[in-house]
Amino acid sequence: MSDLNPQTVLSVHHWTDTLFRFTCTRDPSFRFENGQFTMVGLEIDGKPAFVS
Repeated sequence: MSDLNPQTVLSVHHWTDTLFRFTCTRDPSFRFENGQFTMVGLEIDGKPAFVS
């Protein structure tokens, strides 16, 4: 398991008030295999704030 991997949000498209799609940068080495997942979080006041 690795530590945090900061990336930049490139675009956000709101479908409805509660549904949206976003795209972001990705390091070339950050790849998935079947069954794997990742968590997306925000940094607030220099600390990670994960939403589950």
